[in-house]
Amino acid sequence: MSEAAYQRLWDSSHLILEELLDQESLLGEAVPDRERQSFQYRLSSLYLYYLGLLRRFDTLYDQMVQPQKRRLLRRLLDSVACRVLELKDDLVRADLCETHCLDQADLEVPIPKYFELEQSSILKDRERMLVELLSRLKPEISEGSFPMLSRTEAIILLQKAERARQGRLRATFMGEIRKEEERDRKIREEGRFKFSQDEAAITIQKVWKGYLQRKRTQQDRRTEMEFIGMPRIPDMLLTHWV
Repeated sequence: MSEAAYQRLWDSSHLILEELLDQESLLGEAVPDRERQSFQYRLSSLYLYYLGLLRRFDTLYDQMVQPQKRRLLRRLLDSVACRVLELKDDLVRADLCETHCLDQADLEVPIPKYFELEQSSILKDRERMLVELLSRLKPEISEGSFPMLSRTEAIILLQKAERARQGRLRATFMGEIRKEEERDRKIREEGRFKFSQDEAAITIQKVWKGYLQRKRTQQDRRTEMEFIGMPRIPDMLLTHWV
């Protein structure tokens, strides 16, 4: 790119920055629940614009030779990078998710070139230290001992582990049920089957709460199995499991 092209890029970037600063005031206002979606849209748009601006300033700073403009660009580049990270944190809190789908946009946050150049000696020292530490370690298991799994094999292995975990949970739960049934049997054999009005009410409440809890457990189990991609299990079988 010629010097005139970089000057045009600088002028357009400066205008974009002014427009973004005008939009910043809208984010500071309280947002009602009914406008939550529009707020997330404005936040996402602002994040994408700042991300594009970060790439522009990085290119300009890397190619600019004028000392005065380089000092100004360095301050702008640092400020925009900080703002990108702040907006990323706001997006995570607004979406309750670390990943975002913003119309197939390039969401990778670039590392400014000056950072890699200025920190090259520190990065090399850290890499040298890491290599030295790793060379001192004597792994008990070689890398070749781990078999390479395809995606399907890995999914099957995870599903088996999840089924085993669920089986252990069911075994523990059924053990508690058997203990409770054994206590009830002993109570009936000892003849303490007559309850007062309060004791009967408490017993009925326990039975009803147990029924509600089992229904909630069925729903949670069904949701969990759908999440891990296991086939849908009939409610009759699911009831026996829980």
